[in-house]
Amino acid sequence: MARWYALKVFSGAENRILQEIENTLEENGMRDALKEGVIPSFEHESMRSGKRIVQKKRFFSGYIFLKIDFSDKIWYLVKGVERVIGFAGTRKGTPKPISDSEAEAMLARLNTKVQEVDDFVVGQSVRVRNGPFATMQALVQEVDLTRRRLKVVVTIFGRSAPVDLDFVDVEKV
Repeated sequence: MARWYALKVFSGAENRILQEIENTLEENGMRDALKEGVIPSFEHESMRSGKRIVQKKRFFSGYIFLKIDFSDKIWYLVKGVERVIGFAGTRKGTPKPISDSEAEAMLARLNTKVQEVDDFVVGQSVRVRNGPFATMQALVQEVDLTRRRLKVVVTIFGRSAPVDLDFVDVEKV
């Protein structure tokens, strides 16, 4: 029966390593043992120089999740792939599969998409998510829909300070 295993790999090379694992298993006639290989990631929206950028980011950097029919030969082939560190949860040489609930939670996170940016109105209360004012509440003063930016007022030490932020840097309260 195929179970999910977490494989620790060099960070930043997950896609290349997953492809190499598939190729290695194919060459050795064991491609059927690998049911699924997943690199959990999501799309992150941000603003740079007034342009909206969508980047793919990983939930678990340095990990690949494999649903495989585990055997000693599979273990040997996967461990032999360059830049593979090893299976997570290995005790006495045998990797421990992740629980079904952990696998379901990980797969559920795969379905997340780019956060839709909310419409903001002047006078609305928002919470800052990123930057030096993170977790502070602010009041929207201006909304620039073309650049997708807000001018908000944050109260610091009893004084109001205007701050210019991206839509993605704030959330509605």
